Amino acid sequence: MTSNQAEYVFTRGKGNKLYVLSAETLETEIVKETSGHCIFSCKVYNGMLYIGCFEGHLFVFDLKNFEKRDYKKLSQGIYDILEVEDEGEKFLIFG
Repeated sequence: MTSNQAEYVFTRGKGNKLYVLSAETLETEIVKETSGHCIFSCKVYNGMLYIGCFEGHLFVFDLKNFEKRDYKKLSQGIYDILEVEDEGEKFLIFG
C-alpha cells in the first residue's frame, strides 16, 4: 500500500464505515470503523486522511498504512473540510 491518495477512492459504506477502494478496479481494499457515525466529509492533507462526521466526530488516518492517528469530538457536525492558506501558512477549517 502506498501513500498516493490518487490510487484510492474514499466512500461511506455499510454501517457508516469508511471504505477505501482501489481507484483502478473500485474493489474494496480496506474497511475502517467510525463507530457507526455518519460520514459527511473527507480531506487528504499532509499525508493524512481527515474524516468528518455528522455529530462532530473527527477521525484522522495515516495514508501510508490507514492506521487511526487521532480522534476528536468537536462541538458541531463536520459537513466540509477546507484547506486555507493565510500569509503562507496552510491549515484546515472544519465547517
